[in-house]
Amino acid sequence: MVGHSYKLELPSSYRISLVLHADRLRKADNNPLSGQIPTPPPAVEVDRDLEWEVERILSSRISRGRLEYKIQWQGWDPDDTWYPAGNLRNAPLALQAYYNAYP
Repeated sequence: MVGHSYKLELPSSYRISLVLHADRLRKADNNPLSGQIPTPPPAVEVDRDLEWEVERILSSRISRGRLEYKIQWQGWDPDDTWYPAGNLRNAPLALQAYYNAYP
């Protein structure tokens, strides 16, 4: 770090300045800086419905006689919402992985 700038270590074949101000740099999408919000992946249309990919199932519960799941969506921040089991009909591998881990 040089003042408010960073000196990069790049191959000599790169013909750019090796010193960049900190506001020109950012961390990778999979490791954002505090306050940065990565762009979540778009929904996929399945049978005319928009769906997002399940990264993993975090928890399950029975509420008012209905099975619900707490989900970590692929590319999204953690979500505290409980989703009805019927919403996961296109995520059999995530369900299987969850029940293999928590029989």
